[in-house]
Amino acid sequence: MATTISEVKLLDPVTGKELSSTGTFGGYCSALCFSPDGALLAVAHYEHTPGMEPVFTMTLWDVENRRSVGEWHGHRAVVEHLAFSPDGRLLASGDEVGVIKVWDVPRRQEAFALRGHTWGIRGLDFSRDGRRLASVSKDHTVRLWDVTPAGASGP
Repeated sequence: MATTISEVKLLDPVTGKELSSTGTFGGYCSALCFSPDGALLAVAHYEHTPGMEPVFTMTLWDVENRRSVGEWHGHRAVVEHLAFSPDGRLLASGDEVGVIKVWDVPRRQEAFALRGHTWGIRGLDFSRDGRRLASVSKDHTVRLWDVTPAGASGP
């Protein structure tokens, strides 16, 4: 897989030949992640036109049909890390200022936000059972978050 400024291409690893592409979208790709079943590709991207506020977007792509099936806005900074839960129902996104958002994939909406880090997110990973989310930040902390509906308010 290779990224360009405005599209994600699936390449044959042996020949380098393009097999498919997401098509073009505005801005720069900052993070991407496949769903556990490989059916969806989440792509975080942003556009910054001089004199205008930047636009931070996450797009869900149907890999087989090569089309967008959802788009989310909500971050106010560049998304640097993405992680799907093992069942593919949640997608976590972490940005450069330390905000983590958890998205409900089937409903295509934000489920909740997790705040506690004071600097950018360097990595995200769900536990095997999908009940916890681990995050590591440039603030030199690791946090374990309960992402079950009852525990979604914090670590």
